[in-house]
Amino acid sequence: MKLPTYTLFIGNPGVGKSTLLNAIIGSVQFESGVSIGTGLTRRLQLYQASDDTVIYGDTPGLDDLENRKLAAEEIKLAFQQDKGGLIKLVFVVTTESGRVRASDMATIRLVLDALPDKSIPFGILVNKVSQGLRLKLATSVQAREDFVRSFACLGPEYSPPKLMFYERMDNLDDQENVVHDPAPTLLEFLDDLEATLVQPERVQDIKHQMAAELLEELEKERAKKKADISGWSTFVDGLGMGAGAAGMAILGMILSRN
Repeated sequence: MKLPTYTLFIGNPGVGKSTLLNAIIGSVQFESGVSIGTGLTRRLQLYQASDDTVIYGDTPGLDDLENRKLAAEEIKLAFQQDKGGLIKLVFVVTTESGRVRASDMATIRLVLDALPDKSIPFGILVNKVSQGLRLKLATSVQAREDFVRSFACLGPEYSPPKLMFYERMDNLDDQENVVHDPAPTLLEFLDDLEATLVQPERVQDIKHQMAAELLEELEKERAKKKADISGWSTFVDGLGMGAGAAGMAILGMILSRN
């Protein structure tokens, strides 16, 4: 009997998880839109595709002060489905001042640290990439290297993630429950992402109470510009690169969108 594969989208409120999942599925299965001060998704939501071995999961945002404890419990539940099965793990993030937000990186760390094996394969989908940032990354070596340093908090104990950029679509801003045609590269990204077996009984509680402390630590690290990625295996196909080489890999991804 073939095990089901759960494609789980995890990320903070407002990063666009539900909109992306609706695009992949081709219909509105997850509520999306604007919710002031908190996330729209409060509970784990699952959608089983026509092929009953493919299941998509939308999780609540961990960086939600009002619902952080509940969000942590629901994300843990996503890894503990009764059916068991393989997991494809996708973290959806957005950028601020040319880098992935520290709050998004904190969420990635907290979730990975709760899993029995921190080296689980995973993807990072950088959503809502503006034309301005795309141009900057395509033309500036410094911008690319600064962007790479967004990931400096992922040490060697974590697997090098696969990375995907998804452009901002202005026609989707503040729209509720809309479905757009997904870029072919998004579907390819999901197809190529490795699925792995997670033992449900070994998944620990997500330490949501540490979120503020971890976020402060990451922001201080950035402010002092002490992030050193020289010893970190890159997120690009598992190759070992420094900031410059990884930045060139980012350039290739950006230019491939032309």
